[in-house]
Amino acid sequence: MTQGYTELQIITQAPKDPIQANLSALREYIALVTKRFEGALYSDDQIKLAKKERADLRRLKESIDTKRKALKAAWNAPYIAFENELKEILAQIDKPVMLIDHQVKDFEARQKQARRDYLQEVFDKANTLGALLSFDKVVTDEMLRASVTQARAGHDLSEKVAKIAEEVANLEALLNPAYRTEVLSAYFKDFNFAGALLKQKELETEKAMQEAVLGAAETAPEPTPTPAPTQATQADTKVATGNGLVQTRRFVITGTSPQFAALKRFCWDNNIKFREVM
Repeated sequence: MTQGYTELQIITQAPKDPIQANLSALREYIALVTKRFEGALYSDDQIKLAKKERADLRRLKESIDTKRKALKAAWNAPYIAFENELKEILAQIDKPVMLIDHQVKDFEARQKQARRDYLQEVFDKANTLGALLSFDKVVTDEMLRASVTQARAGHDLSEKVAKIAEEVANLEALLNPAYRTEVLSAYFKDFNFAGALLKQKELETEKAMQEAVLGAAETAPEPTPTPAPTQATQADTKVATGNGLVQTRRFVITGTSPQFAALKRFCWDNNIKFREVM
């Protein structure tokens, strides 16, 4: 604690005894008035009397409420004055707190940056994957906390980087070269070894489905050859077929899986032979 530390001490508190008033007599009077007017019916000649009695009851209510508010104000006055003084004291306390807080936060920021610099050096020494692995991707908030020793944070980071390198090597041994880019991208997204292998399995399944479709296309029945036109109808046939010469051409097509499926169906429907070149 700071020198000359002083706590708040309440010397005088609110009185414990209840406020004294003629509440019982007031309740009895209101009960009698209520009973008197329950079910009361005023004749036309008594409307003036009814208005007077209504006004009397309203004045009574207003008088009670006015005295209640006055008593409340008097009762609360000492506390309100005391509360205002405490608020001034609290505001004064905030000033040194803010000054100290600024220095503490500056110190913590410098400590955190020093920890990051240290961990960056540890990462640079441990990383064997080059640009494939980034420092910000592997460092955690836990490693940067002051409650964790620097040695422990460096050890944890080294182990994490080593584990990633080991899993990448294991993936390389299990990878199908055709899917290397996709599988490694999936792994570096969240360092999930099982998820990367599942990604390769999905790619293999998709490839098998494509090959099954291509196999069906290659075995589709060829169109029945059209008989050569006779000399008598040769001119008519040329007009009907136009440039109907069978040709072979090569295309490189870029599209989505549904688009490729639609293209294949078009070829089948129009007896166009095709094969996929990987």
